[in-house]
Amino acid sequence: MEHVEIITVTSDVLDEMVEKILFFSSQPDMAEHVQAWMGGHGMTPDDDRVPGEYRACALVGDTLMYLQTIPEGEFPFAISPDGSVQKYRCPRS
Repeated sequence: MEHVEIITVTSDVLDEMVEKILFFSSQPDMAEHVQAWMGGHGMTPDDDRVPGEYRACALVGDTLMYLQTIPEGEFPFAISPDGSVQKYRCPRS
């Protein structure tokens, strides 16, 4: 994965982000919307900006967001329309 910006947020904000991603990822046709967004932004399912394994993936506004579970915990990631990647964390993680 190319450069990832780490953004520190409070645990409440992190929890809210996780809830939103889980909610939006469960919406009908979200997988098709995600694939269309990726195609429209020059990404493929094996793009190195998206991990091969993630818990949920959704469009939130015009941003692709997903949850990745790693040994340190579950973290929201965002890929902006310009291709930049942000990882959100809170001080406890």
